Amino acid sequence: MSIELMLRKEHSKEQTNLIAQYIDNKETLFKELLVFFLGEDELLAQRAAWAMRTCIERNPQWLEQRLGIFINNLKKEKIHVAVQRNTLKMLETVEIPEELMGEIYDVCFKNLENIKSPIAIKVFSMQILCNICMKEPELAEELITIIEEQYPHSSAGYKSRARKVLKALRKL
Repeated sequence: MSIELMLRKEHSKEQTNLIAQYIDNKETLFKELLVFFLGEDELLAQRAAWAMRTCIERNPQWLEQRLGIFINNLKKEKIHVAVQRNTLKMLETVEIPEELMGEIYDVCFKNLENIKSPIAIKVFSMQILCNICMKEPELAEELITIIEEQYPHSSAGYKSRARKVLKALRKL
């Protein structure tokens, strides 16, 4: 069965795991999934996003080798929230090279500032920004300010991550 047919079949955890098992450690199949993940078909991109994250959890080197591609995808004007959310979730776990820090910092800061951004997008962006601040402490004050501004009117999920991030930033 092709990856496209597997993606079209249904959107469930079971199906996501089947896709990830099918891909296993075969990079050629991963590249096929990547085409759908980066593609214009919103349904396929959305469904590929969860499978992509599962594959990356099993093979983190595939993300590390393609960080620029993933970051550029986040800069698209029209990107499905599932693709955005899963990409940010993946990026919060890797070390961002210095040459890509500025790009991902801008993307994440815009997400954090945007009042329409879903909470998960804000939370993952906040963590990526914090990770960058650990290497570039001079950026911490700007991040602290925006987190504190949004804190009183935010959800429990936002506040939980904000407390952890603020604690880490204040130690710098």
